[in-house]
Amino acid sequence: MNGTRIETNCDITTPGEVRAGAVSLKQHVHGGVQAGAGTTSPPQ
Repeated sequence: MNGTRIETNCDITTPGEVRAGAVSLKQHVHGGVQAGAGTTSPPQ
């Protein structure tokens, strides 16, 4: 599919990759990681 919008009210499962823009769900990294209850920077 290309240029298609998909809306769903159910779970989606895939063994493949999922991307939002250039951000990979499997391969993205977070900066600003600290021990404890801190939070990280957004995915890169």
